[in-house]
Amino acid sequence: MEKEKENYDELTLEDLLSKLNEILKELEDEELPLEKAVELFSQGAELSKLAQNKIKNLQSKVKVIKENMDSTFSEEDMNIEQ
Repeated sequence: MEKEKENYDELTLEDLLSKLNEILKELEDEELPLEKAVELFSQGAELSKLAQNKIKNLQSKVKVIKENMDSTFSEEDMNIEQ
């Protein structure tokens, strides 16, 4: 289990969401022992935090790209001579 936790940082956003979905399915099992449920909940919280950070980083990258695109086109470039 520890090895898996160490590799969480290397997972893609899609992989994190997939693992969260797996945890959710396990937590829905009514026969799941309480200790295991708490362990899974803790893993899910960690994965959720990592996913949120990845989303924030991706949003920042998109914002920078968009700002760079906006600054490369002046109003003159956008005016089409007719």
